[in-house]
Amino acid sequence: MTSFQSHTTSNPNSIAQHAAAVALTNGERFMHESHMEFDARRKLMHSLLNAIPGLSAAMPKGAFYMMLNISGMIGKTVNGRTIKGSDDFAEMLLESKLVAVVPARAFGDDRYVRLSYATSREKISMGIMRIAEFVKECK
Repeated sequence: MTSFQSHTTSNPNSIAQHAAAVALTNGERFMHESHMEFDARRKLMHSLLNAIPGLSAAMPKGAFYMMLNISGMIGKTVNGRTIKGSDDFAEMLLESKLVAVVPARAFGDDRYVRLSYATSREKISMGIMRIAEFVKECK
């Protein structure tokens, strides 16, 4: 319940709400540039993830998260440990490659992990390169 609550009831603080109001009323150029940048990050993440054998991701229509289907990794082993679901995948990926993802078990499907593209394109590329290395190590 704690995991469910933390993902469904957290809200932006008052400073973020004020900044959003200013951006919506006075920030058309900023909003357009931000939209274009996030779209580029979304497309980059989607193409890089779908190029990794055993993984797949649908193109999200909003937000800045992508759900990565890890079904192809379940049952595989890394360093003698078996991936049984999203918790194992996330933990082993973090330990092995220093890449953090959110297990989707808390969202109701243990065959997925959630990634965020609210970071630079360089960090997205580096993180996904590390995910690809991790997947290659799975037997």
